[in-house]
Amino acid sequence: MNVLSSAIAGGGPLGVIASMITPAFLILSAANLIGSTLVRLSRTVDRARAVIDIIETARKAGDAKTIAVRRGALKAYGTRGALVQYALASFYVAIGLFVASSLAIATTHLAGDVNSWLPAWFTVAGAVLLLCGTVLLFMETRMATRMLHEEIAGALEGA
Repeated sequence: MNVLSSAIAGGGPLGVIASMITPAFLILSAANLIGSTLVRLSRTVDRARAVIDIIETARKAGDAKTIAVRRGALKAYGTRGALVQYALASFYVAIGLFVASSLAIATTHLAGDVNSWLPAWFTVAGAVLLLCGTVLLFMETRMATRMLHEEIAGALEGA
């Protein structure tokens, strides 16, 4: 008897349902990460649009220095947006894998423990994607902090 069937055996259909609910905790974790990451993406997009407006104003005024400085910032916002988008994709796919894990638990039980490794594989793959998304957000956070320090230093130079 494998781990899945021994976990389910004592509870019959209710044991299967209880096992299927277990991935829901991972789904909730991923959903929470998605919510906070969408806020980060929104702020990055808003800030990039503000920089675009500054560049357009500087073009009209013929301010080449501001354009050069802000172009660098705009490229950085593009990179930050890409990192956040990849993190979101990782979290969304992780949720899909956790849902697949839940369904695999039920089908494995119904099929008589055929492919009992499948639910574990889906769960591990989803967890790996959560880790990847978290690493991407860590990289984006480091970039955001570096940009903030550069903006502060630039503002202090002009003071």
